[in-house]
Amino acid sequence: MRVTIRVKAVEWGDQFLLWSNEDKPVYPGVDGAVRYELKFYRTDEEIAEIRKTSPDFENPYVCDLYRQPFSARGPYQQEHPASHVWGWDGNKEAPTLMPSFMLSADPAWKVHLFFTAGKIVLCPDSTVTLEGTP
Repeated sequence: MRVTIRVKAVEWGDQFLLWSNEDKPVYPGVDGAVRYELKFYRTDEEIAEIRKTSPDFENPYVCDLYRQPFSARGPYQQEHPASHVWGWDGNKEAPTLMPSFMLSADPAWKVHLFFTAGKIVLCPDSTVTLEGTP
């Protein structure tokens, strides 16, 4: 499976919602979040199967969005086990977050990256590519 990643946006403030259906910020007091877009490209076989019932089907991929919340106060973990907040260097023009960020659906794909100076830096164990690269 081919998977690509890109930065969709850097969001400032704590008003975004994560892992919640409630009308309040899940991460009150954070400085912002990086929103990543992953594209999971369908194989030719998958597209052919979909076109059996939807002949006009054109979408070669499925998108998913992930957020990496950050705070200048440093990394910490809140009550929810998946609620991590990364440390931020305070630079709004080209933020750097620590530590690394990892998502995985073993063995299908793995994202392991650092967000450094406003850019994604993939670690060698990542199986994804940056969008726009072969």
